Amino acid sequence: MLDTLFSDFKKRFLSTIGIIGVVAASLSFGYISLCILGCVLICVLTYEWLVLCKIERRKIFFLMIPVLFLSLYNAYWGRMYLAFGILLSTASLGFFLSWFAWHRRLLWGSLALIYFGVPFVSLFWMLQGYDNGPAILLWIIMVVSGSDIGGYIFGSLLRGPKLIPEISPNKTWTGFLGSLLTAVLLGGLAYKLLTFQKPPLHISLASLIIGLVAVLGDLIESLIKRYHHVKDSGTWIPGHGGVLDRLDGYLFVLPIVVWMVSSEPDMFSAFVTSFQEWWDY
Repeated sequence: MLDTLFSDFKKRFLSTIGIIGVVAASLSFGYISLCILGCVLICVLTYEWLVLCKIERRKIFFLMIPVLFLSLYNAYWGRMYLAFGILLSTASLGFFLSWFAWHRRLLWGSLALIYFGVPFVSLFWMLQGYDNGPAILLWIIMVVSGSDIGGYIFGSLLRGPKLIPEISPNKTWTGFLGSLLTAVLLGGLAYKLLTFQKPPLHISLASLIIGLVAVLGDLIESLIKRYHHVKDSGTWIPGHGGVLDRLDGYLFVLPIVVWMVSSEPDMFSAFVTSFQEWWDY
């Protein structure tokens, strides 16, 4: 049991290091490289989604990607209302047509526009609109990854009653509480590393909320996979399935954090604006 636990923990830890490394490497080349990475990810996620939903991929893929890219382009230039308007209007049209003719490709394709579009539009807007956006993104990665790893360790070691066995049979209440505890601890540690300041109470509360939302995102993706009778969204990441399996929590967390940043910008003002500033501390 311990060998299996260590092996799975190592995979999760290495995947976390990989995510942080890819993001950090992209940031070293500037905002535009991170935006390119975001465009690549949204293409991969869309492809995995179409495979997961058992939809003929070529036609729908080339219908969805231009809509998503157009929204990201407007978000990059700060036109958030237009970006969200493009997503919501196109998705609404797809929902209407699917209801009118019950065309499942339109239904699930339209849902993907919201599922992937809203988080990435939020991310692009944050990166472009706030100087310390990249540092906030790294903080999010540490909190969400910590929540995932903590939930797995606590749930595997301590077991206990199942959380929602109808959706995710492996998740336990012990793991759920462990994920929240780890999210708060990692959130404070990441804040300390990125600001060299003692984490205030609101950061702990924000980390707790992020932990809750990350678990919710994981459960919703599990529900969708169960509905389509699929175990993993893909095979891109050895031992972890697809990219969607690793980013499911982020898709729900990103809009929440961006809402926090836009509502209370002073809440995250202590984060550094660049790696050079962090290095000079």
